[in-house]
Amino acid sequence: MIMKILSTIVLLLTAVTLSAQPDAATCTGQTCTGQGSAIGFATVSFFSETDSSAVYGALADSTGRFSVRIPHGNYRMEIALLGYEKKQRGITIAHDTDLGRIVLDPSEISLQGVEVKAAPIVREADRFIVNVADMPQAIGRTAVEMLKLSPGVWIRDDIAIFGKKGAKVMINNRLLRETGEDLINYLNQIPAEDILRIEIVPNSGAEYDADMTAGIIKITLKRKRDNGIDGAVGIYYSHAFSNASSTTSPSFNLNYRNDRLSLYASMGTWFGKQIVRITESSAFEQNDASIRSESRLDGRWKSVSPRIGALYEFNDRHSAGLEVSYFRNLPGGSETHNRLQKQDKADSTRIASHFLQNQQGYGLGISANYIFKMDTTGSLFKLLLDYYRRDNDDPTDYFSRYTGSQAFDTTYRGDIHTVNDLYAATAAFEIALGPVSKLRTGAKYTLNRMNTAILYEFLRDDAWHRIDRQSNLNRYSENIGALYADFSTKFKNGIGLNVGLRGEYTYAIPATSSTLITDRQNYFGLFPSANLSLPLNKKATQMLAFNYNRKISRPSFWNLNPYRMPLSEYSFLEGNPRLRPAYQNSYSVSWIIRHKYSLTVGFESVNGSSEQVATTDPDDPDIILYRYENVPIGRNFNLNVNVPTNITPWWMLNLNLTAMNCFSSLAGRQNTVQGYLNNALTIRKEWTLDLNLNYRTPRLWGNMRMSGQFNVGAGLRRSLLKKRLTASLTVHNLINYNKENIRIVEPTFERTVEQRQNWRQIAVSLRYNFKTGKEVKVRNVESGATEEKSRF
Repeated sequence: MIMKILSTIVLLLTAVTLSAQPDAATCTGQTCTGQGSAIGFATVSFFSETDSSAVYGALADSTGRFSVRIPHGNYRMEIALLGYEKKQRGITIAHDTDLGRIVLDPSEISLQGVEVKAAPIVREADRFIVNVADMPQAIGRTAVEMLKLSPGVWIRDDIAIFGKKGAKVMINNRLLRETGEDLINYLNQIPAEDILRIEIVPNSGAEYDADMTAGIIKITLKRKRDNGIDGAVGIYYSHAFSNASSTTSPSFNLNYRNDRLSLYASMGTWFGKQIVRITESSAFEQNDASIRSESRLDGRWKSVSPRIGALYEFNDRHSAGLEVSYFRNLPGGSETHNRLQKQDKADSTRIASHFLQNQQGYGLGISANYIFKMDTTGSLFKLLLDYYRRDNDDPTDYFSRYTGSQAFDTTYRGDIHTVNDLYAATAAFEIALGPVSKLRTGAKYTLNRMNTAILYEFLRDDAWHRIDRQSNLNRYSENIGALYADFSTKFKNGIGLNVGLRGEYTYAIPATSSTLITDRQNYFGLFPSANLSLPLNKKATQMLAFNYNRKISRPSFWNLNPYRMPLSEYSFLEGNPRLRPAYQNSYSVSWIIRHKYSLTVGFESVNGSSEQVATTDPDDPDIILYRYENVPIGRNFNLNVNVPTNITPWWMLNLNLTAMNCFSSLAGRQNTVQGYLNNALTIRKEWTLDLNLNYRTPRLWGNMRMSGQFNVGAGLRRSLLKKRLTASLTVHNLINYNKENIRIVEPTFERTVEQRQNWRQIAVSLRYNFKTGKEVKVRNVESGATEEKSRF
């Protein structure tokens, strides 16, 4: 059935392609420098040799590419751009013609000091493009620091696009498997000087997994010469003087290429300590009880993450690669000290608790690929194979002493051991149907397996006794099969079209020894996507872009476990094996001005969103449970304004504001505004200054209302030794605003939580870049299982 649907789509899309290309032929090409770097926004004109009134033209995009349809005949082609010599040549158009790369020579004016570059930030129909190459703000920065200057990107403990956490990152078309802080740490190892451009795609198409709901960031590295070695070594250290929170992170990366063989390796290490303070106050309606507690969490972590890869090009068309990555959380442990007082009518009980957690584990990933370039027009076939294992052991010891109305001690321990295995295979085609049209199609199969052993025991009479209610064995097996087709083209009037359809079939088999009954899941979904761009003038400096996509959000494997983890003696985290996937439909219209400024209006509908909810325990109304639940209905109207601009040649500013009107069938309606203002200033040669501000008004999450956030940061950096050595000094959270309040109001109880973390920190970093022989261009092994790994 799925194959019939997709086959029909391919035939329809092919028909659209043929109708989009009349008798006239299409002429394409790319403008570039003598060194091969793209030159954007050149004006390309074709003057008829027989009809002086017939003139056809196009404006090259930010990557120098242009496409124009013109009738058969003889023409004089002219390419013009300020700062470059005018390029002229005669050309005969009798069929579709690709002129390839056209080199523009700098004019005498530019050699005398006028520097012409592509616009730093460009807004296209479906993405933002940040042209990092040769930007003075890139010197001495990392990929993370350039992302913070990019439109729509928000980085804290994860990477978000327009407020949606969990954005995926691709480097040279290779999806990275890291997520959260691991992803941020990896990107911090990439020098910004090595980046050609960054593309921010808020809505991914049908070629990507349907659960990629937060968009993609595509990083393209500069093209370098063939053979040699290069790399970098660095160290980062931060310290909060108010409470001794700190992070130390040495790292290195190495690239080698010799003819057709490419090798690469990297190592990241992280050692740190974080202190979190939490104050909670609860009132219960049923028995007129109240609870107040204060907690201090001292978290410590140690981890290492090596990676090694190889890629061999058999010839110009065939290549294969293999990558092995590994990480290990070393024993470090964290301690929680909690003091709680419970007032129940005339009785008062005080509890002093000490929890000691020693989480450790490892992850092993193996990725292999084969790529076949089928022709010279861009058609190719890809085969991607992935295996990933994550083994996590989380033993915790609990001790509590009761005084007051009750006087006794409790000692118990828990251990949650989870092993995840992932197998994935992807076969994909990219077929060029003409100079401006492309069809992408493929299939993917994924098998996820999870095995979890949960054991809780209490100590009595010098012997450990099993707590049956909290102990169980769980298995979860999930099969996902997918087929997709995605078609894109550009019509002669400048209208761009991209449509796609992805079908995914899921069959999941859960099993548990707990008393909670879980059902098998067996479902199929279709996930269409569409993007239409309409130029509003001949040069397309103004444009309307219409976007639609449907996505699925599957619950994380961790939350599908029926665990019950103590946070204190009167609050617990719980898993929920009955969680179901959520379905999301997104619509947006963007008005793009001068290729960079944008105003976007959007609407998002989510059915069954998985959100954390606080409720009371049915067996003990004084205990609060935090558990993920499916929220039946969610609606979100949003408005986004993005203004990237250069105030002066030495001052780059990026302003992003998003306003949302959110409705949830669980928590009601809430208006939220979030935004950031980033400034990058070159104050003198080799010296740069960063100033940034982030702000968010209160928001809803489940049945919790969270307070607003405000953050200011500043950094100073200096490049030395011909830009090989970079030193920086940064102050994070300059005003030391580290408080977040959470309020829960239910018919049976009320709770307020005040959490303090992210203290003001001073950070220093050093990074040294080295190379021997020629610079190298090292490709990375592409993976096809990034989305599934993020659910671990």
